[in-house]
Amino acid sequence: MFFLHTTFRKIHFCVFLFKATVASFSFVVFLLKLSFLFSSIFCQFPPAGTNSFDIWR
Repeated sequence: MFFLHTTFRKIHFCVFLFKATVASFSFVVFLLKLSFLFSSIFCQFPPAGTNSFDIWR
């Protein structure tokens, strides 16, 4: 019975780890999409008359 209990707890822990990993991964994807959106906005409207924008590319 004790063995079954520890196995059950291990499964719960693995499920928790899996959920946390998926959540952090989706958060990272969200951040990447956000930064991509910002960079595309900035690339469409570069500062007028400045060549310093070429550094960021």
